[in-house]
Amino acid sequence: MQYTNFIKSLEPKIEISEFFRHLVMEQNEVEMLTGFGVSLAQFAKEMHLDFISQKYTGQISFRHIASVESFNFINQFGLKPKDDAYLMDLGIGVYVFLSEWEDSYGEENVKTWLSENLANDVEDILIVVGQYEGDYHKCIFGDDHKGYVVLANSVPPTDIDNIVDINVNEFLCLN
Repeated sequence: MQYTNFIKSLEPKIEISEFFRHLVMEQNEVEMLTGFGVSLAQFAKEMHLDFISQKYTGQISFRHIASVESFNFINQFGLKPKDDAYLMDLGIGVYVFLSEWEDSYGEENVKTWLSENLANDVEDILIVVGQYEGDYHKCIFGDDHKGYVVLANSVPPTDIDNIVDINVNEFLCLN
């Protein structure tokens, strides 16, 4: 396949929100892009994309940030995608970051967002720790979003291992 045909095949998959352009690519599409010798940054610039994610299917361990007020809801119903897509930069879903120690991008970007947006407004947050099996995508390119994972489906309460109430500033200092 030629590069121009490759680009044309991806154009219909671009999600356009109020503020951002986002593309979720299959693993073989990411590999094809690499095969063309084009970096993610070059491709994003050419396609006017803010974010690029790669789609996966499988089981992951995750952490999710939530407001303290949502404790009872999460305990009873689990994690559900918000139905307001206005601020969903990476699409509709449950936003998490991986629990794996080697996934530092997701956690660091969450900490950056918290420090810039919530640290002065709230004292405590919830860290929801759980397991998920199914379709998800992980941001592989984009300022302050790399490492974010978006779960395509809800997480039932039975798949939540722990919910911890923690001081925001204490969380920001954790390594």
